[in-house]
Amino acid sequence: MHCTDGSLPVCSVAFSYDSTTLSTVDGVGVVVLWSTKGWAKLTTVAPAARSPMGGVGAMARYGGQAWTPDGAWLVLGSGREVRAWSTEAQADAEEVLGPLPGLVAAVAVSPNALFVAVAVGSSVVVYGRAPGGGAGAAAAGHRGSHGARRGKRESGLVGGAAGEGGARRSSGMDGGGEGRRASRSMSPLPAEPPTLPYEPRVATLYSTAEVTAVAFSHDSVLLAGCMSDGSVRVWETKRWKELAWLQGHVGGAECVAFSPDTRVLLSGGWDGRCLAWSMRDVLPPKATWV
Repeated sequence: MHCTDGSLPVCSVAFSYDSTTLSTVDGVGVVVLWSTKGWAKLTTVAPAARSPMGGVGAMARYGGQAWTPDGAWLVLGSGREVRAWSTEAQADAEEVLGPLPGLVAAVAVSPNALFVAVAVGSSVVVYGRAPGGGAGAAAAGHRGSHGARRGKRESGLVGGAAGEGGARRSSGMDGGGEGRRASRSMSPLPAEPPTLPYEPRVATLYSTAEVTAVAFSHDSVLLAGCMSDGSVRVWETKRWKELAWLQGHVGGAECVAFSPDTRVLLSGGWDGRCLAWSMRDVLPPKATWV
């Protein structure tokens, strides 16, 4: 089964946590969502993004993708910022994370949905869940906040129109005009874009080389990043303290991932090797950093 027409190279693929959706990104940054049931195309995401020239088009330099655990958001690196696409609203979030000091190289969402890690130059910028947006409540959060704003706008428009209309009616305007004005005041407002569930910057982690990829452990306790000098760094996510600086690749390291039990960290390098790091052997005793 082919999910793309093969006209452009595919540079990234990712499954949602529930395995119902596959997202693919081609060589010009166009993101397409596919259903894993029958592999039908669901929608194209990227044309709504900002283009390098500020218009509408594919993303400005694709910089990684990651799903939130509840499948409500697809987080995308785009140029010097990170944006999020809501699967419920079928639209980009109103806000973006950024602008950042450099081009985004990779993004990762923690399995507990509390953090987004962004690889930017020789640092990792970590954002936290926005106030009031608890884990698993991304979709409900944007519905609630915007519903309140929409309600205020509607009440303002309807109330204002009724008050002003009443004054105009008392001044002798005809009934047909009143009906038309009332109809216009009650017309539905256009849907507002959803609110980004991540907002505050909680940490900035520094490296001596460019960060090429990031990954959280499955228990969300650890964050790993691999570097262009071939090293791998590991931080804990409570105080964001660096726990290990691992050297093993000749040349740069390109990808990193934890095993499901967090006991092993895998790193792939430009030297053609995949290294397996035992977390029990390379990390200090957990009692010293938890």
